[in-house]
Amino acid sequence: MQGTSKGTGRAAAPRKVQAASSLKSASGSGARAKKTKAVTEVVLARVEAVRLAQRQEGNFDCFATAKQGHCDQGSCLYRSECLDFSQRMR
Repeated sequence: MQGTSKGTGRAAAPRKVQAASSLKSASGSGARAKKTKAVTEVVLARVEAVRLAQRQEGNFDCFATAKQGHCDQGSCLYRSECLDFSQRMR
């Protein structure tokens, strides 16, 4: 019986359909990688923008560099965001 699955009597799925589903899952992971890269670029742009603002204000340009969640710049406007970014960038 050509064109049927063994023992079931049903027609075998065409190879083209199987290949298309494989491509669909592979392209999904590529899209995920692009999204991750875009998010990383946005985060890095934010880090650089805040560091520029810190320099212009005459402060240390230390945004997102807090080690082990410690920051001694208590009056910094970006302190809470900085600590959050520091955790993400490890």
